[in-house]
Amino acid sequence: MNGKNLIFGLMITFQINIYDMKHLISYKIFESIDSYNWKIVSNGDKCSKYEFIDEMNNKYLVEFKNIPHGKLLGNSYELVYYVYDENINKYSVSKVVNNVSPFRTVKTVLSDILRDFISKNSWVKKIVIHGLSKEIEKNEISQRTMLYLRHLRNNPIIGYRLQHHLNTINLIKI
Repeated sequence: MNGKNLIFGLMITFQINIYDMKHLISYKIFESIDSYNWKIVSNGDKCSKYEFIDEMNNKYLVEFKNIPHGKLLGNSYELVYYVYDENINKYSVSKVVNNVSPFRTVKTVLSDILRDFISKNSWVKKIVIHGLSKEIEKNEISQRTMLYLRHLRNNPIIGYRLQHHLNTINLIKI
């Protein structure tokens, strides 16, 4: 083996190891982080609500809104979470929270709360999640969507398969 092939082989091995480590680190980050304490605020057929507060006292509201089938109750729900915005005195999807771990927030919403909702509503066939873009983002797939997808791929929801198109993520019951 000449020097050129040896260097190329080492570069490929190094790149593969970096790729593997990135996914291992991503997996370990979510695995080792504690979730926030959360509580159920309401549990209804049309809408279920959960709340939690982060370490900076930001108040979050997580909603599972039924997607009706005509006038009937549907078997799909949209998962949306909001942060309370003191400037407008209501919950907002567009408020950006700083100095807080996004991994801890995502683990709380997409692991603990989502799993609790599914366990209480086993008849739900689909959960729809939209990774909304921040105003400054120009990519087709938002940073939020990429974060949600990474978490859901590394921590799959048992009994559901993951499907996505652009900023819409679907968890479909198998």
